Amino acid sequence: MDGTWTELSSIVIHEGMPADIILQDFILALPQGFEFDASSTPSVVVSGGTELLVHFGSISDSRLVLNVTQQSSSVPHTLTISGLKIRP
Repeated sequence: MDGTWTELSSIVIHEGMPADIILQDFILALPQGFEFDASSTPSVVVSGGTELLVHFGSISDSRLVLNVTQQSSSVPHTLTISGLKIRP
């Protein structure tokens, strides 16, 4: 694919209740016809407490993988992903 990379706005995910983001890989997949800039490393920030642990796993042309290694238990947290670039 050719084209100019476009940086996406931050993706913000709010837990409605503690433990809404569960222990598993969190995968963000692009629709056919788009690709991630796999040479970039996005920022992953958790706010609202210290319980929820989420780490950058990997990025390829078509998907981003985040690893959730600990759930929140007492208060809802917010997960913010930034620095993602895509192109058609």
